[in-house]
Amino acid sequence: MKKFKFSLDSILKLKRSQEEEALKLMGDAMRRRQDAYETLQAGRRHLGALLTAIRQAREGRIDGWNQAAYLREVARQEALCKHYEETLQKMVAEEEKARGHYIFCRRQAEALEKLKNKRRDLYQKEADRDIERELEEIMLSREGSLLCN
Repeated sequence: MKKFKFSLDSILKLKRSQEEEALKLMGDAMRRRQDAYETLQAGRRHLGALLTAIRQAREGRIDGWNQAAYLREVARQEALCKHYEETLQKMVAEEEKARGHYIFCRRQAEALEKLKNKRRDLYQKEADRDIERELEEIMLSREGSLLCN
């Protein structure tokens, strides 16, 4: 009997490579999201430190120039934090899109793998039947030759 050959093997290899590429892209998206989250947290910590410094300075006497500088820095840091939040939201959306693409690619590869396994099982069953038929023919031919003698 012929050796088992899956006719869609090249397509399966392509789908597996697409799955691997999608996994890499998803990993990159997850890393970018984590970086955006950490940047946002650092910005919020800096803003909190500024507000604490203003509070402490107001307990003593703070001159107008320093207060104006602090308030400008607070406004700038609040704007930065807002920008960081928007960036984080974009990165989360990008990660979700990459995850969806990876799942799609993985399902395609799994479907082809499942088809390959089914065809291999059918091939093996057919090969087992052929061997069984050959054994039956051998046994029948031996019985026939024994009866003739």
